[in-house]
Amino acid sequence: MSTLNTLVTIAKVHALLFRARADRPLVTSFGSLLERPALIVEVTDTDGARGWGEVWCNFPPYAAENRARFLKNVVAPALDGTTIDEPADAGRRIDRLFGIQAIQAGEEGLLASVAAGLDQALWDLVARRHQVPLWQALGGTRTVRVYASGIDPEQALDTVAAEHDAGHRAFKLKVGFSDRIDIDTVATVRDRSADDVALMVDANQAWSPRQALEVAERLAPFNLEWLEEPIRADESFRVWRELSARSPIALATGENIRSAHHFTRLIESRLVAHVQPDVGKWGGVSHCLTVGRRAADAGIAYSPHWHGGGIGLAISLNLLGAVGGSGLGEIDVNPNPLRDAFPLPSINNGTIELSDQQGFGFEPDLASLRHFRREID
Repeated sequence: MSTLNTLVTIAKVHALLFRARADRPLVTSFGSLLERPALIVEVTDTDGARGWGEVWCNFPPYAAENRARFLKNVVAPALDGTTIDEPADAGRRIDRLFGIQAIQAGEEGLLASVAAGLDQALWDLVARRHQVPLWQALGGTRTVRVYASGIDPEQALDTVAAEHDAGHRAFKLKVGFSDRIDIDTVATVRDRSADDVALMVDANQAWSPRQALEVAERLAPFNLEWLEEPIRADESFRVWRELSARSPIALATGENIRSAHHFTRLIESRLVAHVQPDVGKWGGVSHCLTVGRRAADAGIAYSPHWHGGGIGLAISLNLLGAVGGSGLGEIDVNPNPLRDAFPLPSINNGTIELSDQQGFGFEPDLASLRHFRREID
């Protein structure tokens, strides 16, 4: 990675917004996602090279439109024509220009996610300019382990069976609905699954610390790989530390952390077995790569979070290849036209081979998504 020329003179930043109705909603303990958005960042340099990234924008319902307007009308004009030494410089510039405004407006998440998408696009541009895959540009390997995610109780048995046939060997079930539903779902899936199936659960911050411990104790007999976000992500480290010490199931978190300092504390305290930053929510490639490698050095698995379109998924998996280690990449298996329009390597016994094509692995045919395109005012 150190041999790459990462200097970029930005000619133009484009914001492209898409929104698609899915065949069935993505269901979580805090709400359902009836439509699937994707906010794509396209960066062109003065030599004509291009790169793409994806901004996280699932919740609340019109987060995508808000981020798209901010990217198009505020950030893009501030970056067009500027020269940066490395992709992370774009995020630092955005923070210098708009960080105080974001604090004033309570929009730190908006600023972080837009910066993350830009960082992705710039790294993709650098890799394409050097005609190498992103995972290789970052000094990684192409084989990564993955798991099927976003599995809600009503669809659990059928989804696990279908995705097992498709090559998955690890599955994350949504919990946090009620103790009865949660326990029954996990028990039934475990009872009817093949011997090679690994199970994880994600509560999406649904429980109090006391309830989290009670449910963890009831779920312990089912041999779960991890319990994800059982309590609020912003609970104190003291509470997380107590839960980690007493939980019979290893914990995982990270998708809702938005600072290097917080990730450093999480890794150094060894409260979790899997750290899960989201490349579209915070940090982009630059900072998520640093977090992942620090975690791996500390014996903690880097298992990146992703629930969005196909471009962000490809970048997330390339990052996993760059970090390596024992982590798994998240693949949402709910219907999503903005993911399924792009190629994903076939899954073989729980692993995939990343593309050897330049950048994140394919040239995105965004014209094919024109019927999902939304204008940005």
